[in-house]
Amino acid sequence: MIINLASIVPFVRPLLCIAIWRSYTVSTYTLKRFFTFHFLLPLILTVLVIGHTLLLHMTGSNRSVNIRVDKKYFVPLFVIKDMCTWTFYRIIRAILMLVLINVLRDVENYLSANPLVTPLHIKPEWYFLFAYAILRCIPSKVVRVLALVLSVLFPILYAIFRKSRTNSSNIRLFILSFFILTVTRRMPVEDPYVLISQITSVTYFMSYFI
Repeated sequence: MIINLASIVPFVRPLLCIAIWRSYTVSTYTLKRFFTFHFLLPLILTVLVIGHTLLLHMTGSNRSVNIRVDKKYFVPLFVIKDMCTWTFYRIIRAILMLVLINVLRDVENYLSANPLVTPLHIKPEWYFLFAYAILRCIPSKVVRVLALVLSVLFPILYAIFRKSRTNSSNIRLFILSFFILTVTRRMPVEDPYVLISQITSVTYFMSYFI
C-alpha cells in the first residue's frame, strides 16, 4: 500500500521498494527483513522500559514543582503487585495455548498455503479490523491509504494533544463506530457491508471533530 501510494511520485517508488522490500518485488529478503524487525522490536522495547524504570527509581523524577508526596518503595510493593498480575495473565495465556487451543484460531490456518491462489476473504487481527474496514470501503487507492493511516494516528494524536476532557458523546460515537467497523470487516466484501463501512467511516472521523 505504501508503495502504491508513492507511485504518484515516480522517483520515490524505487527508493521505497529498495528500503522496505530490499528488492523491486516481495521476495525472501523482504520476509527475512520483516521477520527480523518483528522479532527485535519487542526486545528493544523491553530494554527501553527496563532502562527507564531503573533510571527513574535510581535518580528520581525531575519534576519542577516541589510537591510533598508519600513515596512508596518499588520493592516489594509494586514488584509483588506486578508479579500477581502477570502470573494471572500468563495462566490465562497458558490455558488458551495448551487447553483451549482452537478458541481464538481461524479455520483458514489449517489450510495448506498456496502461493498461486489469493484467499477470497483476507482479514487481519481483530484490533486492526476497524482500520482495514476503512481501507476496504474507499474506491480511490491513494485516499484509502491516507484514511488507513489517519484512522490509526487520530486516536494517538488526540490522546496526546487534547487540552480538555473528552466529551462523553464523542466517546460513545467512537466506540460504536469502532465496533461496527470491526464487525463489518469480518464479513465478505459485498453489499451491504461495504456501504455500512463507508457510513461508519464518516462517523468514526466525525467523532474527533464534533
